[in-house]
Amino acid sequence: MKVTLGIVVVILIALGAILFFAGSSENTVRAQVPDLALIQHGGEEVALAEIKGFAVLNSWATWCPFCVQEVPDFVELQKEFENVSVVLINRSEDAAKAEAFLEGRGVNLSDLIFLEDPKDSFYKGIGGFSMPETLFVKDGEVIFHKRGFINLSEMRDLTTSLINGTL
Repeated sequence: MKVTLGIVVVILIALGAILFFAGSSENTVRAQVPDLALIQHGGEEVALAEIKGFAVLNSWATWCPFCVQEVPDFVELQKEFENVSVVLINRSEDAAKAEAFLEGRGVNLSDLIFLEDPKDSFYKGIGGFSMPETLFVKDGEVIFHKRGFINLSEMRDLTTSLINGTL
C-alpha cells in the first residue's frame, strides 16, 4: 500500500512539474489577436484587429512591479522602432488612476498607445495567467507570446526578429 501511494505521489509531482514548466514558457503561436474594441486615452475606441503591420501588445497594471519596470522600456522601444505599434493595455484599473500613475513616472501618454480594458477581456482572451503578458504581432496574427518580465534587450531582439520574419 505504501509503495503504491508513493508511486502515485511521484507520478502526480512529475505531471505537475511538466504542466507547470510547459505552461510557463513563452511560445511561438499562430493565433489571431482577440477581436476586441478597447478604450484609448481620451475615450476613443480602438479595435485590436485593426492594428495593422507590426505590433507589440502588453498587458499591464499599476500593482504589478514587473509591469511598472517594463513601461519605460516600452517607451524606448517605440522610439527605436517607429514602424511598430507599441500598445500597453491596462487590466481593468480606473483610467484616471492608471494615467496619473504613468504621468507620475514621467511617461507621456502620447509616447505609446495606451488602452483601457475595464472588463479585462484582453487578458482573458489571450489565456493570461502571469503578469505581464506580451504579444508580438504581425497583421493581427500573434507570432510570439512572452509570459512574464521582459527587459529592453529582449524586447529589441524579439521585435527585430518579428520584423525580419525570423521569430
